[in-house]
Amino acid sequence: MKNLLIQLCLCLAALSGFSSCNSAPQVMPSPVMYSEPGPDIREVIVAAMKRRSPGWRILDEDQEAGRMRAEINVRGRHTAVIEIHYDGNEVTFHPISSDGLKEKRNDAGEVTIHKSYNTWVGNLRADIEDELRLQKM
Repeated sequence: MKNLLIQLCLCLAALSGFSSCNSAPQVMPSPVMYSEPGPDIREVIVAAMKRRSPGWRILDEDQEAGRMRAEINVRGRHTAVIEIHYDGNEVTFHPISSDGLKEKRNDAGEVTIHKSYNTWVGNLRADIEDELRLQKM
């Protein structure tokens, strides 16, 4: 009986460790720097959003303020919404909400979220940089 209890405890500990393997601290990538005059930065962002499948889509935007809200939806179960600011000489990313990504905030205000979130936003940043390079040619 004691062996069974120990084995059960070990299994539960292992399972709880596996469930947290998909979580990571929420990270917003560093800004993308660009110089004026240059390509239309809004068009660069829109082109970058379409580079991958599933792609990001614009939910709403204020072009005068240089701001858009974008969403990625993966398999209809995982959704992330970010706000993208493109004013001055940089593009910045700001988290808004998520669904199905196990987002949690601790007492210190630190956020953990499914590690795919960081990948998706990081890929968008990289795609914006790639589009900027392509459009400068």
